Amino acid sequence: GETVRVEVATERGQAIARDLEARGYSVKRREGENSGLHVIYVTPSGLQGAADPRREGIVKALPQPAQAQHPSSVRPSDLAP
Repeated sequence: GETVRVEVATERGQAIARDLEARGYSVKRREGENSGLHVIYVTPSGLQGAADPRREGIVKALPQPAQAQHPSSVRPSDLAP
């Protein structure tokens, strides 16, 4: 959507709302539970996702392009001409 809803009942939520607004996002502040949250968690080994099964979202894994490599897997010899 055009507006990001942020739970602002905590200082952390308020900080997130301010940061998003500073980046140009339209933010709707909410207090109380936001049901139907979806999460993307960044880990050293990749991404993990979760979607609230009560809502319309889903989590999908897409295959990594063949030429893409994680920076930690690139050897100096891979960069040599």
